[in-house]
Amino acid sequence: MYATWLDGSDVVVQRVGFGGAPSPGWPSAGLTVATSRSENYRYWYPESPGIVSDGFGGALVTWRERAYVPKYEWDEEIRAAHILGGGTIVGVGDDLALVTPALALAPNPSAG
Repeated sequence: MYATWLDGSDVVVQRVGFGGAPSPGWPSAGLTVATSRSENYRYWYPESPGIVSDGFGGALVTWRERAYVPKYEWDEEIRAAHILGGGTIVGVGDDLALVTPALALAPNPSAG
């Protein structure tokens, strides 16, 4: 089973075994998938993480990133990462911005 949450400005994922403890090989505090960042005078903050199984032992994580552009306005993107069962992050970064600018909807891959 997987869980995701915000820890300050980080999106964190944890894989939990049957006994409730982190799965072998996973950090006890979870795996950081995204964190706040600065890019081209934009200050990006992740929020609203969602998670769903990939059907092969891994998970797909989505989140919305909001960016404050000083003296202008807010910008938004929907981003994603694929995490393998052993805790390897397959994709995260600019190439996985799914929607930009984003609609004002919280990402939830399990909502169908």
